[in-house]
Amino acid sequence: TLVRARPKSSYSVMLRSIRTRMEFVVKRKENLLIAITSTESGDGKTFLCSNMAALYSMTGKQTLLIDCDIRKPNIHTKLGLEEGLGLTNYLIGDCELDDIIISDTPFGFDLMRAGTVPPNPGELIHSDKMREMLETLRERYPYIIVDTSPIGLVPDAYPLIEQSDICLFVIRCMQTDKGLCRLTLEQMAEVVENQDKIQIVLSDIPTEGRFAYGGYGYGYGYGYGVSSISPMK
Repeated sequence: TLVRARPKSSYSVMLRSIRTRMEFVVKRKENLLIAITSTESGDGKTFLCSNMAALYSMTGKQTLLIDCDIRKPNIHTKLGLEEGLGLTNYLIGDCELDDIIISDTPFGFDLMRAGTVPPNPGELIHSDKMREMLETLRERYPYIIVDTSPIGLVPDAYPLIEQSDICLFVIRCMQTDKGLCRLTLEQMAEVVENQDKIQIVLSDIPTEGRFAYGGYGYGYGYGYGVSSISPMK
């Protein structure tokens, strides 16, 4: 959570810019459910998720980060937390909703771990209980950040995007596979009814050398994309 450790850094400034632009797209500042996805693993979506959650929690409003990448959960590991009950355990009826919300994290936001890796992840994410859970959480949290599975590899993110107010699609500079990314965006254009909901974030822009763009510092720069998901040229 770099934004909390260095709130005045240029990286934090760029995240605040993203937050402001999202407010213009959604046309409100609170009651936001933000889904974050990418083409494939390693594009930086989890890094963006944790920092966006930290940024919103710094406003003093309750913020929840949900690990919905239930095929390959790792948020709790990256945040240095232990394994335990999570989303999948609630969806199959092993526990109550309050049992899977960690509210005493040192990061300022609440966390819901993914839980036990299930044999049927797609069915759980598409279930009515998942939809009802998000509707319930909306009544409790002004800000909810959802880390989804990479949409270029599995379709789990689609129902989450449908329920979200906005979806950030992370493309990592000189890392994301262009061909797969183009194909993914074409598929999303066919499936997602409201295409303005999909917004592109270009991440990990070099600050030195041939591809340098600006000086966002700390090895990460975030620029905000266009409100269109037309295939990249």
